[in-house]
Amino acid sequence: MNHKVNLLIILITILLFSYKPAPKNTKANYKVNACYIPVKEGDFGKAERFMGSLLRYKKNPTKRNRAIKDSLAKFFKYGNYINLVNVNETWGKSDHIIFGQYTVKERGRGQVGYSINNIKYKDGFPVVCINSTIPVKAHVFSGAKEKINRAFLTSETKHWPVKHPKIIKIKESICKGKNSEKEKVFGILDWMSKNVRRGEEPGTRYGTLKFLELGYGRCTDYSDLFITLCRASGIPARQVMGVVYKRGGHAWCQIYLKGKGWVDINPPVRRLGVSNTFIPISISETGDMTFLFYSIPEITKKL
Repeated sequence: MNHKVNLLIILITILLFSYKPAPKNTKANYKVNACYIPVKEGDFGKAERFMGSLLRYKKNPTKRNRAIKDSLAKFFKYGNYINLVNVNETWGKSDHIIFGQYTVKERGRGQVGYSINNIKYKDGFPVVCINSTIPVKAHVFSGAKEKINRAFLTSETKHWPVKHPKIIKIKESICKGKNSEKEKVFGILDWMSKNVRRGEEPGTRYGTLKFLELGYGRCTDYSDLFITLCRASGIPARQVMGVVYKRGGHAWCQIYLKGKGWVDINPPVRRLGVSNTFIPISISETGDMTFLFYSIPEITKKL
């Protein structure tokens, strides 16, 4: 009996030491086919409601659905410029195939901006369709050698009230005794986990100060507050608009850490970096968006 037990132990030990877990693939390539409505400015708190009303109208073009769509469409001014993510790393490069004539207006800082010539209209809106290839890698830093405009990336905007007394008070309480940028970032994440929560209503963008007052909101609210507190703490931060694979639209953040570069952060999670299911479509350094979806993006994944 003891001989059998000893033999079993030996076999288990051999198996344990010879076992090698399958390598975790942190990279993925996505094909994103979507049609966009370029916007100059607007009330982006109504963006999701407008896009939903447009989809309902296209599916069922009743007078009521048209009236709802038109009432929400008035909150936006439309144009012909769109800003998309520009990945150019050793592990992958993005590519955008635009249907129509265009001019590249800017390229850099992880972004590429297009001005669409002779843009076509559908349902009364300017629409451009784009097939994109977007590579992602989980928990990665990028652009470590990039020269950034730290003053601009820590400045106040209409979406991120960096200098507001409430923000300054919260920032000072969070950063007290913390010296490194990383300590401050995790301090902000810890503070948010205790003081704000996920709201029930989808697609909200209350604005940073109202979000603080209410104490609940959704992804754009979380990213607005996180970016505001980071900028107030002297940490460059910007917003990412994109999609989480098989889950839908999402907003998260990027911060720039000295000597390391840009890293993605999903504020409800206490972690540097995001998984390879987070697909960035556009980056905003002011909080404004340059497009609304005209249709639901078609997304396929290739490892």
